[in-house]
Amino acid sequence: MTILILVLISIGVSLDTFALMVTQGSLMPKIKFKTVLSYIGVFSLWQIIAVLGGNIIAKYPLGLYIKETLNKDYIFSAVLILVLGGLVISKTSKKTKFLERRMDLIDFRNVHYLAMVTSLDTLLVSFSLTLSSIGLTILMIFALVNTTISIVLGMYAGYAFGYEIKNKLRYLSATILIISGIGIII
Repeated sequence: MTILILVLISIGVSLDTFALMVTQGSLMPKIKFKTVLSYIGVFSLWQIIAVLGGNIIAKYPLGLYIKETLNKDYIFSAVLILVLGGLVISKTSKKTKFLERRMDLIDFRNVHYLAMVTSLDTLLVSFSLTLSSIGLTILMIFALVNTTISIVLGMYAGYAFGYEIKNKLRYLSATILIISGIGIII
């Protein structure tokens, strides 16, 4: 697996967080440095948990079995990435009403929920890439750097432009993941 595929996968996963932060940024009356740091801390914690969880799952009997039997030429890893792309598309295509209103206080219970939900993508990717013999350190660095960048840029983009670009970002995320999955197969 090339470094380009790894970078594309990490960008695809981080665009989901970026889209979520666009929504959060659109709700804020003013973006404070403390607020951004709080989001980075919470999301980074969940990303670390997801990367470690995916790594642990891949190294136990079921993961070892999959690695030895089903993951020839990284096909199983590619299928997982393709499934993740499909899940992002299905999540985006659901039409939900969104009331854009100012949020004066941060609801940390909601922030933890959002971080946990977005980290499920990272868990699946971490499991897939660990099966493909990508090291834990590399996965952790990519997850933390992409999360930080996604939160900062997403909040400011949402603050400046509103939440309308969220679905376009998610479709872009799904497209990148699907291209990455096909790239792994090829």
